[in-house]
Amino acid sequence: MSIANQERGLRLADADFVYLSEGAYGIVFVDRVAARIRKIYRRKPDEKHTRNVFESEVHAYRLAMGSESLQALVPAHFRLCVPQRIFDSIGTDVTAEFFPDLAFEAEFVDGRFSKIGDIDSREADKIRDAFHSVGIKHTIDMSVCVAPEGHVLKAIDFAVEEHELWYSD
Repeated sequence: MSIANQERGLRLADADFVYLSEGAYGIVFVDRVAARIRKIYRRKPDEKHTRNVFESEVHAYRLAMGSESLQALVPAHFRLCVPQRIFDSIGTDVTAEFFPDLAFEAEFVDGRFSKIGDIDSREADKIRDAFHSVGIKHTIDMSVCVAPEGHVLKAIDFAVEEHELWYSD
C-alpha cells in the first residue's frame, strides 16, 4: 500500500467510495455502508499492457463466478463500472492518473488477507488447483482470507494469465 496515495484522500465523484488500498496496477476504493469495493486501474505508460492485465482479471472473475466450486470463494456482485471521476481530499480532479474505463465493482470482504503462499500449503494447493481447473492460471499473487479453522473463505487478485510487471511508478 502506498502511504502517499492513502494520505491523498482519494475518492470517487458522486459516490461514497474512498481509498482503501492498492496493488501494482489498480487502486481499490471502498464504500463500507454498501459493502462494495471498486478497483480502478492506474494509467501506465503501456496502455495496451494495462488493458491486457485488466481483461485477464475480468475474465478470471467471470470464470470463477460461473463455477459452482469457486462462486463462494470469490467476492460476490462482480460487475464492470462506468467511468468515474476521481478526486483528492482538496477537490483536485486526478482522473487523468487512471484509466477510468478499466474499473470493476465487487463485494467488500471485511477481513484480514494474506498471500496464498503464506498459508498452509495443503489448503493453498487445494485452492490453486480449484482455480486452475477452470482456466484461472495466475494465482501466485492471490490473496486469501482464512477462517480460524484454516480454510480459505475468500480469494482475490487472480487472473487467467500472468502479465509481467514491466515497470513501477
